[in-house]
Amino acid sequence: MASVIFYGAGLYLSRHYDEFVAEVGEPICIVDRDHSKQNTKWRTSRGEIDILSLKKAIQLYLDYEIYLTVSQKFVDSVVSELMANGIKRDRLRVFSSFEYRMGCENLNEIIRMNKQDLSACCQLGFAKFFSFHSAIHTEESVRELVREYLKWRKDTLACIKNGLPSDCDGCPKLRMLSFSKIPVITRIMLGSGFAGSRCNCNCVYCCDYSNIHEPNQQILSTYDIHRILNEEVGGTIREIDLADGEISIHPQRDRLFELIQKNGWAVYADTNAIKYSEQLADALKTAGSCLNVSLDCGTKQTYTAVKGVDSFEKVIEHIKKYRESRCFLHLKYILLPSLNDSVQEMDSFVKIAAALNVNSVYLSQDLNNFSRSEERNGVENMTESKFASYAYLAARVKEANLPLNFSANWFTVDDCIRMNSLCDQ
Repeated sequence: MASVIFYGAGLYLSRHYDEFVAEVGEPICIVDRDHSKQNTKWRTSRGEIDILSLKKAIQLYLDYEIYLTVSQKFVDSVVSELMANGIKRDRLRVFSSFEYRMGCENLNEIIRMNKQDLSACCQLGFAKFFSFHSAIHTEESVRELVREYLKWRKDTLACIKNGLPSDCDGCPKLRMLSFSKIPVITRIMLGSGFAGSRCNCNCVYCCDYSNIHEPNQQILSTYDIHRILNEEVGGTIREIDLADGEISIHPQRDRLFELIQKNGWAVYADTNAIKYSEQLADALKTAGSCLNVSLDCGTKQTYTAVKGVDSFEKVIEHIKKYRESRCFLHLKYILLPSLNDSVQEMDSFVKIAAALNVNSVYLSQDLNNFSRSEERNGVENMTESKFASYAYLAARVKEANLPLNFSANWFTVDDCIRMNSLCDQ
């Protein structure tokens, strides 16, 4: 019997690992081209699996078959790359539990909730929101809203698959990709405003100030919501987003990290890195996990102006510490015209990102520019001067040989096209 090797140790594998294993069994190892992942472990609820270089894997397992565990959009380039490295086409495999069709990764895999409502995404102008009927949530009210959403999701997925009109028509996230034949929700994205939400900085662009700086009357914490959502979707969750204020100071963090460890969830965590968390660093060792730090500056002076606290050196030191513990880390830059869009500021940021050896740079806009009440395409495209700033920053990031991405949810359809062109160049 051939030795099964998975190729691609990223979020796509994290989201579909159980489906892949159900079809072909546990892999003998996982291969990834990212040197920072090689010679580490892919951690699952059942144990750990070696992540190796391609060269080492095929030397160890001569009877190998390589199953591609990367997103459909990367399959062609990965196949070409592997064949260029001497891998025969008949050694490469894909999974039969997937099909190529029109769909949306968010709708297929994600459930998103904050204090006000529940949805599959927050795509500007297209998201379908299910609002809570009362200000204070109970376990019963959360379960009731989740079931209402799941019915809508099932109907909408069927419409998209069969080419019928749906609430998602026209959304830039809809595209032809490889999707699970049986769509399973694998990811929870939770916002702020639940019991215990808090933060230790005061960002000028914060759109959750009242949720994280003022007392609230909520009964359920982020721990409770994760537990309930996982139960309601059938226990299929494999990764969660921690964005409920600052997780390192959350009063329920011990219970939450116990829940994460018990379920073997991958973690995508937002942190300001003002406080270093050993619990968070440990949780991030689970395969597919990622840390997101929004630095938004290149100098101490601008950091204080943007964040409202004087913690620049401490944050840089903590980012270094997370990287030393081999956490996969995105460094984010929210462009704020007249505050952090000077050439000197952006140049300094790129130097910091390169020195910290971050895994990627993430570009975004000030979320306060947008409102959920906006009609589709009702928000104006960014100005040419703002796009020029993004273009400059993107060019400097590429010169530093750092991967580049952007937050598509908070750009118009036209601007998504323009931003994609920057990231793909």
